[in-house]
Amino acid sequence: MSFRRIVRGTVLAGMKQEHRTGGHVLRTVVLVVGAFGIIGWQVTLSIGGGRDTVEVSVNELRKINQRLQQLEEDVRAKEERIKKLEGQLTAGAPAPKAVTASEEQQETRLRAIESTLAAPFGGEFSLMPGGHSGPFGTGTDVFIAGALDLPIWRKDPLFGQKLLGEVMIGYGRSTDNGVFVTPLTLMAPGMGLPQGARILSNKAEAKFLQVFLGAKYKLVDYTLGGLQNYLQPYVVTGLGLNVVLGRTTRAGIDLNGDGRPDVSLKSAGFPGGLIGGVTPEAPELHRRGFPTGQGNIKIAYSIGGGADIKLTERIFVGTDVRYNILEGGGDYATYTGKVGFMW
Repeated sequence: MSFRRIVRGTVLAGMKQEHRTGGHVLRTVVLVVGAFGIIGWQVTLSIGGGRDTVEVSVNELRKINQRLQQLEEDVRAKEERIKKLEGQLTAGAPAPKAVTASEEQQETRLRAIESTLAAPFGGEFSLMPGGHSGPFGTGTDVFIAGALDLPIWRKDPLFGQKLLGEVMIGYGRSTDNGVFVTPLTLMAPGMGLPQGARILSNKAEAKFLQVFLGAKYKLVDYTLGGLQNYLQPYVVTGLGLNVVLGRTTRAGIDLNGDGRPDVSLKSAGFPGGLIGGVTPEAPELHRRGFPTGQGNIKIAYSIGGGADIKLTERIFVGTDVRYNILEGGGDYATYTGKVGFMW
């Protein structure tokens, strides 16, 4: 067999082996060895041209061929080991675990907790313009307040509703038109006035500042077709501190008892409208508990309720009605609208 045929047979055998195994490394080795063999054969022939040299090259190629066969067997053995390991891993892999009902409930609770944490903190601020029924029997008038609500429980442990602590500051005023008579029986002689002189006033004014501290219980989860996501009613109760200022105006001194003022208060030395501060209070106002002079501080118990309508996740509007029971009389109610936001 000629050297060319041996080299060609070796290269073809390597290519067939590469085709069977798909090994890139073996193909590269065979091609390189074949190429170097051809080069060596050509160089040997060109230099020596001897038969001994050709026989030596053929022996070396045979050794290389044997080595390649050994490598092929090693690769085949490794592939068999890999397949065996893959089969063991496939057989030992656990089957997909079925999801139980309790696990589904836990996942639902976790999603609910995540949704709750992503929601607003739960605090609220409301601007509450409206009116009131008038303390101490005065007429209805303007009332405006601002309320800050902080969550105590976002979901209370008994009913799962929302409990908030509330601080509200409100301001109101009211007036009452009538005839209010203040006798000057004891003071008239010392002031140089006739014995039957009296002060007549035609208007009583009351202004009050309310500072309320209490609790609000709000229905946020009553499962009525998702209505709780839009309409959230509540009840509220607590104590309020009411600073009330009152005075009588449009007043003068009736000298002859005909029911008409004859002398102005300023001409008699009285300081305008603070009648109760320097003279006795009109009996009509005293019976109502109407504050005069520098005013009074009264504690009130408040109870009421309302409803919020959510426009967005954080903005809402609503209504609020409360009844305030003052110590010593003078109860009044407030009724307001609401515009607020949550955070």
